[in-house]
Amino acid sequence: MSNLKIDIIPCLSDNYSYVLSIGKDALVIDPSEALPIIKFLEKNNLKLKYILNTHHHFDHVGGNLELKNKYSALIAGNEKDKERIPGIDILLNESEKFYFNNSEFEIINVPGHTSECIAYYIKSENVVFTGDAIFSLGCGRLFEGSPNDMWNSICKIKSLPDNTLIYCGHEYTASNAKFVQSINDNDQIKLKIIKIKELREKNIPTVPTTIAEEKELNIFFQANQKNIKSLLSDNNISDEEAFTIIRSAKDTF
Repeated sequence: MSNLKIDIIPCLSDNYSYVLSIGKDALVIDPSEALPIIKFLEKNNLKLKYILNTHHHFDHVGGNLELKNKYSALIAGNEKDKERIPGIDILLNESEKFYFNNSEFEIINVPGHTSECIAYYIKSENVVFTGDAIFSLGCGRLFEGSPNDMWNSICKIKSLPDNTLIYCGHEYTASNAKFVQSINDNDQIKLKIIKIKELREKNIPTVPTTIAEEKELNIFFQANQKNIKSLLSDNNISDEEAFTIIRSAKDTF
C-alpha cells in the first residue's frame, strides 16, 4: 500500500494547490499563495522539501519565494520556463524523472495554455497533475500555444490508463459542464451537473476526475469523434479543426 498522501489546498478564489507528503516530508504543486500552504504544513507538522510548478502564471507560482525562504525548499519546473518561474532550482525536461523519497514523477510536456506547461505523472499512484492544461470537463485557454499544441497535449493525457486520477489547477467543473451540455446535451452530462452541484453546495472539490470520465464527458477529449464533429460542422473536418471550433466556442461561452 502506498505511503504517499495527497491533500487538496484551496487557494485564491478558485485555485487548487496540492500538498503531497510521505511521512513528515512534503512537497507542494503550484502554490498560488503561501499562507494556506503554511497553515496546512504547520497544522500537520510537515517539512516542505520541494515546490513543483506546472507553468509560470502568477496564480500557480505566487507562493514560491515565500515558501522557499521559509522552508529552504527547492523549486522545480520546466527548464524552458526557467526565466519565468520565480526561484527555480531544478530544471526538468520531458520524459525525465523527478524523485520524492520513493515516488517517481514523470515529466510530460503539455503546451497550449502556455508554451511551456508540464504535467507531473506518478505512474505507481495512477495520478497526474495537469495544472491548467487539462481541467475536469475542460482544457486551458490558449494564451501562448496553438490549437494543435493543445490537441496534442490532450492526446498525451488521454493515452494514460483510464483509472488515472487527474488533479487540475482550478475549480471550473460547473461552468465546464454547462458548456459541454450546450454542445452535446445527454443524460450523462445532466447527471454530472447534478453531482457537481451537490458537491459544491457542501464545498467539496469536484476533483480529482479520471481519464475514463473525461473520455466519456469532456467535449475537448472528444474532438476526434464523428458524432461530435457532426454537431460542429456539416463538412468533413480534422480532429484539430474540431478542437479549434470547440475551444473558440468556449472562449466566448
